[in-house]
Amino acid sequence: MAEVQRQVDGVLPLPSRVPDDPRHLAANRLHSMAIHLLRTARVGDAALGITPERLSVLSVLVYGGPALLGALAKIEQVTPPAITRHVDALERDGLARREAVDGDRRAIRVRATPAGRRLVERGRRDRIRAVAAVLADFDQQTIEEVDRLSGRLLAKLTAR
Repeated sequence: MAEVQRQVDGVLPLPSRVPDDPRHLAANRLHSMAIHLLRTARVGDAALGITPERLSVLSVLVYGGPALLGALAKIEQVTPPAITRHVDALERDGLARREAVDGDRRAIRVRATPAGRRLVERGRRDRIRAVAAVLADFDQQTIEEVDRLSGRLLAKLTAR
């Protein structure tokens, strides 16, 4: 049986063959923090009445706009049959709708409905509140520093 790795301050030790330098140590801590932050933020998602996978697809449609089925599958890193099942369920629940693409009879575009948009926004609002609760004990200067550094990281991640 594999030995359970001990965490120090909520962070697992670096895996083998990962350099033990400040950049990789920070990356390890950020990795752990991201996992814990997402778990904290999504606690209320179960109340939305939708699976995490379908909520993810719907979020892509709400924040990224209408998308072709194939593009959705690629973004969500799932197979075409899987994305079709998710879109079928979203459509059945009135959260998304399919539409034809002019000039291409085989292509199908998917769009969030107003109900789908409201559901995603409700979930986002609840997740933001959950994350804000984590920050509640920090002083203003620390909150500003977290905001500044997270903004830099986000800019780097979205500049691709």
